[in-house]
Amino acid sequence: ILYDTTLELSSRKKHSLALYPLVTCLLCVSQKQLFLNRWHVFLNNCLSNLKNKDPKMARVALESLYRLLWVYMIQIKCKSNTATQSRLITITTTLFPKGSRGVVPRDMPLNIFVKIIQFIAQERLDFAMKEIIFDFLCVGKARMSIGLRAFLVIADSLQQKDGEPPMPVTGAVLPSGNTLRVKKTYLSKTLTEEEAKMIGMSLYYSQVCKAVGNILRHLDKGVGRCMMLTNVQMLNKEPEDMITGERKPKILLFRTCVAAIPRLLPDGMSKLELIDLLARLSIHMDDELRHIAQNSLQGLLVDFCDWREEVLFGFTNFLLRENSDLFTVLSRSSSPDLNSSSKLMASRKSTGQLNVNPGTPSGNTTTAERSRHQRSFSVPKKFGVVDRSSDPPRSATLDRIQACTQQGLSSKTRSNSSLKDSLTDPSHVNHPTNLLATIFWVTVALMESDFEFEYLMALRLLNRLLAHMPLDKAENREKLEKLQGQLQWAEFSGLQQLLLKGLTSLTTTDLTLQLFSLLTPVSKVPMVDSSQAIGKASIAHPCSPDGGCIQP
Repeated sequence: ILYDTTLELSSRKKHSLALYPLVTCLLCVSQKQLFLNRWHVFLNNCLSNLKNKDPKMARVALESLYRLLWVYMIQIKCKSNTATQSRLITITTTLFPKGSRGVVPRDMPLNIFVKIIQFIAQERLDFAMKEIIFDFLCVGKARMSIGLRAFLVIADSLQQKDGEPPMPVTGAVLPSGNTLRVKKTYLSKTLTEEEAKMIGMSLYYSQVCKAVGNILRHLDKGVGRCMMLTNVQMLNKEPEDMITGERKPKILLFRTCVAAIPRLLPDGMSKLELIDLLARLSIHMDDELRHIAQNSLQGLLVDFCDWREEVLFGFTNFLLRENSDLFTVLSRSSSPDLNSSSKLMASRKSTGQLNVNPGTPSGNTTTAERSRHQRSFSVPKKFGVVDRSSDPPRSATLDRIQACTQQGLSSKTRSNSSLKDSLTDPSHVNHPTNLLATIFWVTVALMESDFEFEYLMALRLLNRLLAHMPLDKAENREKLEKLQGQLQWAEFSGLQQLLLKGLTSLTTTDLTLQLFSLLTPVSKVPMVDSSQAIGKASIAHPCSPDGGCIQP
């Protein structure tokens, strides 16, 4: 009785805003047969109001629709194949009209459309993928973003065996004014073809990955390369003035695609190509896209062993390859003043405090050794709280380097005009030679690692750096010595001692000897003292604290 009266009153324009939620509630709590007999009438009312000129009414109709759809798909488990197919086609063609690039209603939170697709996929996965998501990944920026996000949510739910999605609820507002939201834990591990097969999505996996690769390439040409802060056309321009019109939806889609990495790896793009794209986006004009790209790079470096070397080399090559204008867009914290960061100094205890003057090691040895092999869970979140319980362990050396990186990512990039001064002043922290000196000492810090793959990575990077920053030039040595003085590396006995570790493994011996041949001519410590009598030659011992010679 209450339903019929309320439904009739809701059709009147002056009551519809208030009574649509009530009608929705009455249907959602009704018995199964009553719902199936009555809901189609109110469903048609909701669909007709999606195009209402009043955005409030359109929003209320959309909210009612996706709650009714949850009851129909999740709670009642549909009706029959023919009836369900017909209902779903009616709903999807109204929300996503054929031949259109947008959605109805416009300017609504995309998350609602993502949830609608997720509800449909719970019982009709094939319909959701082939009739909605595949179509979305081919046309319209908003649709592409919805389709990609829906695929990720569906795959994550299946992989984590979440079961049925909960009924949509309106966010509760606490007395303090804060909104109460339920945190969702999303996987960050790359979805492989084998894992997609295990969750029943192998038929769709490759096509989605291929679409992501095509979208990234297209967006890179349109709003990627041309909007890097090093582009002369972007100088003295504000993001608010440039990210307008057609560029805005493209940037929004770009953010979604980049945030999906490394959960989805685009098909058709090599590792180096993808890393180069992310490296360039790390100096993009859009602040949010810039930070998402930096987080994706950092996530690949920190949590994916098979990507670490490529990310480190790729990003370093990007710095070395680009013209000097690149360095105008890096903030001062890209080369952090380690002397001023107490937190960063505390995180160095796994391999000894940095201090150029002789000193005694600080901290408990047992604690330091234990922390050396402890995992870090501080990688920035993208889709939610990230689960890393299954990731492999790694050394604390990367934790320390990550701390340096996070300081750089967390600070806001300064304006182009103020950063331009860094090129003209050789003493400026953002001058190219100073940045290379910073990378040099980060590489030396990585050589402390007890993990062979990290140590080998450091050797390769050092070899490349020396090609661009030869130590036979006095100005290069001065830059390195000046920065070393700021590091305060306690018990640092020299680069030769760190290189000696490389002679203990066949994997690193050849590269170690090659680096010895490059560094020995410029070393202040003689390997053989020719002033001694024959037969009593004094060989410099790299472990000698004073750098002097000891008798053999």
